Amino acid sequence: MNRIQSAPAYAGTDKTVFAFYPEFTEEADAANIVPRAFWYLANLLRNGAVLLVPSQVKLPTGSDIPRHIDPAILPLFEDLRGRVVHIRSDGAPIGDILNAHEHTNVIVLCHKAEQLVAVRQQVSRSPNVRVVNVDPEASQYESSLYLKLSSNDGKGTIDDIETCRARFERMVQSMETSRVFVFGTGPSLDTVDFGSLPAGEKIVTNSMVVDDDLMRAIRPRVIVASDPIFHAGCSSYAGEFREKLIAAMRQYSSYFVFPMRDYGVYRAHFPADLQDHLIGVPLAKSENLNTQLGRAFHVSSQSNVMTLFLLPIAASVSKEIVLAGFDGRPLSESSYFWSHSKTAQLNHRMAEIQLTHPAFFKISYNEYLFKHMRVVAQYLNEAEANGIRVVSITDSHVPAIKGRYLEGAPAEVLEGRQPTASIVMPCYNVAKYLDECIGSILDQTLSDWELICVDDGSTDATWEKLVYLAARDARIRIFKQENGGVSIARNKGLALARGRFVCFQDADDIFYRDALETMVRCAEQEPPDTIAYGERVITDPNGNELNLSSGRGGGLTFESFDNWPGVTNTALGRAHLFKGTLFRPKLAYAEDWLYFAEIARTGVKFVQTGKRIATYRWHSSAATQREFENNIVQTAFAMQQMTADNWENGLLDPDYAVGLPGDAFHQLELRRMYNILAQCIFRSDFAAAEKVYSFIDRKARRRPLKKMTVDEVERAAVRTVFEPFRSKALHQKLRGAIGDQFLAVERIVEPERHSAFFDAFSTFAKQVDGRADVLPQSSPPSPPAGFEQRRRMYRLLARLPLVRRALQPLKRRYLRSRGLI
Repeated sequence: MNRIQSAPAYAGTDKTVFAFYPEFTEEADAANIVPRAFWYLANLLRNGAVLLVPSQVKLPTGSDIPRHIDPAILPLFEDLRGRVVHIRSDGAPIGDILNAHEHTNVIVLCHKAEQLVAVRQQVSRSPNVRVVNVDPEASQYESSLYLKLSSNDGKGTIDDIETCRARFERMVQSMETSRVFVFGTGPSLDTVDFGSLPAGEKIVTNSMVVDDDLMRAIRPRVIVASDPIFHAGCSSYAGEFREKLIAAMRQYSSYFVFPMRDYGVYRAHFPADLQDHLIGVPLAKSENLNTQLGRAFHVSSQSNVMTLFLLPIAASVSKEIVLAGFDGRPLSESSYFWSHSKTAQLNHRMAEIQLTHPAFFKISYNEYLFKHMRVVAQYLNEAEANGIRVVSITDSHVPAIKGRYLEGAPAEVLEGRQPTASIVMPCYNVAKYLDECIGSILDQTLSDWELICVDDGSTDATWEKLVYLAARDARIRIFKQENGGVSIARNKGLALARGRFVCFQDADDIFYRDALETMVRCAEQEPPDTIAYGERVITDPNGNELNLSSGRGGGLTFESFDNWPGVTNTALGRAHLFKGTLFRPKLAYAEDWLYFAEIARTGVKFVQTGKRIATYRWHSSAATQREFENNIVQTAFAMQQMTADNWENGLLDPDYAVGLPGDAFHQLELRRMYNILAQCIFRSDFAAAEKVYSFIDRKARRRPLKKMTVDEVERAAVRTVFEPFRSKALHQKLRGAIGDQFLAVERIVEPERHSAFFDAFSTFAKQVDGRADVLPQSSPPSPPAGFEQRRRMYRLLARLPLVRRALQPLKRRYLRSRGLI
């Protein structure tokens, strides 16, 4: 029969018993585990609870505790001596041990996880008995569970909540809330010039308190910490953090805000003169950002201090939040949560805290980061929906923060009002177009914008023209860089953008007068993860509108991006949607398509405004009219990115993490190649056209297309091939043959390079319209110049079944009359 030592009588009205189980058999084990209960449960033990310690070895004394445990626990050994009962149970079941002791409630502290199931089975029929897993080797939440025990299951009492609510209200009343700076511990914190920051309250977090110089520079009104091991825990790391925290609170009269879960520990161990500055906040199950913390005194339970406290506090006290030091990290660096500023972290204590709480660090750090990124994006959107401006003065790997980063933001930028829209415009040798382009922006019905012009190393008078225009309107911001390409210029403009919304413009195109107002109104009416876009009207080199446009279809998603309408300069969305993705600098072709496709892959929806937004000037100097070989190669590369697995990107819509399925990609690839084929034919570049056609032919043979998909693919090609025409009759015939997507327009490239081609089809168009005499029945004339090239062109066209079906009768009559067949 197991022998159980009888319990001595103990004083106190609270008959709660905390009982370790199983029995300690090794002194080192007891020295590591027992002091934790002294730390976390001190307030309860002082108020009548009892700690029952079954042990075959002596209980630890202060000198026995390991170095990784906070030495501040030492005085508790003497203070709590009368609340500890040491017994010998000799392996008796937990039920027998508890039956030998008077109690009202029992909390069994199981410090060996392998016995957890058996212990719970033993007490399953015992009323008022709970079993808690406090094995630091196996329980990731060991510290959190202790903390909850110390504060009414983490909820606090009604008196605790009302006391802390009143303290929070006093804190807010003492603050100047026109602007709030919120600081994280990321490495970018080292780049902040604190002396140049404008007036505003300061909120700091976590181990920033260890840097005395930083604290003097910031002088924080509020200090926030929420981690159960790094801040409220029993390790030497947490102990040093609290020493620095107490010193900072005294020096700067700072308030300390933390979860109500930790209130019992901080109230038990903090000095009396700081008790009135301790604010524990209850946690709630809500998934939304609480911007009214003074009224609804709770925060949503989140795993990161930024979303748990920093954003709710800042959003509750101010309409302008300035972030700094929230770096996140690249997904590839997944060995820890993220890196920290060298001066704002207790790096010399990291090994000790990992010894104290080893199970805490056995997690997936990328999974933690994915969740954090999503919640940050949600909360910042909600803050802005409540009229709160949020910007960051340091860069970040977290897209929602990066999207609000103001590169090199000086004090006067922070003091200025955030514009509604930022227009990013790369400029390269476009001096002759700038007056018209920027004039269309100056004439917008929405006047609250900024225009960011990035001169990409122009060799004409572009920069001088930009300087002239910027001097006349402060909304125009100009920047210069060495020639690096349109993608680098756009990326720089994105980094500099300050507006709530972002859009692009090309320097040789123009906006319609209500373009910005139309897009902003549409975007504001949609969810935050929506981009508004509209119609783009094609013009000739002189700016004359042609009977051709794009961007008139329905809304786009990632799945439908094979039908991308090319609306780079007619799309607008919230800044973080654009800033979270970058253009690929090495791509000269399809870079805009890939950029927007990657945005769509995150689950962003594209909504049609139903209105004209901008023009697109199509001329021979445009990049898409040069180097078709590179166009083909780079377009293929861009499309391949949409099939690649990218499950590590936590921002991606889960349905799109593995990219487009094979069939969808095949349709996309062929559609793009048909367009390139049509352009090659259009330019009489038959060598390139033959290569593209061979590519299409190989692909189509390997994976046959459905009939309807072939038609859809060819419509895009026909639209391009027959751009030389305005003919109404031809237009109607083609519309009847291939549907409403067809638009016939006149030729756009230089007529002198293709005069024979142009003349032949112009005559054909007139004949169809009935505006010319009947073609002569005489012998065919001699083949005109370029005969062989045109014959090859017609043969290539004849390979497109849809073209053959639509035009065969008319084409045969015409070509025969010209002696071309």
